[in-house]
Amino acid sequence: MNKAQSSSKFRTGALLALVLCTNAFADAPVQLRDYCPPGFELTDGNRCELRTLYQNYDPQGIVDYITSPTKKRDDYPEMPPQNYLSEDVRMAAAEFMLQVEN
Repeated sequence: MNKAQSSSKFRTGALLALVLCTNAFADAPVQLRDYCPPGFELTDGNRCELRTLYQNYDPQGIVDYITSPTKKRDDYPEMPPQNYLSEDVRMAAAEFMLQVEN
């Protein structure tokens, strides 16, 4: 079997596995959880929306935090300092983070 035939056989096998797995769970009941994962909040509309620790910060506040972070969540390790990045790069990252929406 040459390389092209081997690649084609692999793709066919992968597609078949995907179809079989999809069909195996097609009739399984879907049960949604009544709570959100960490970092999300359940809204009145029964939707999970992202809540970040940074949403109430200004860009300089984020720069200060990523330069010298403190532990914020019990279920996550403390973030390592990003003080090796230049002030301009840290500010650009902070400004980007504040532009991201749900």
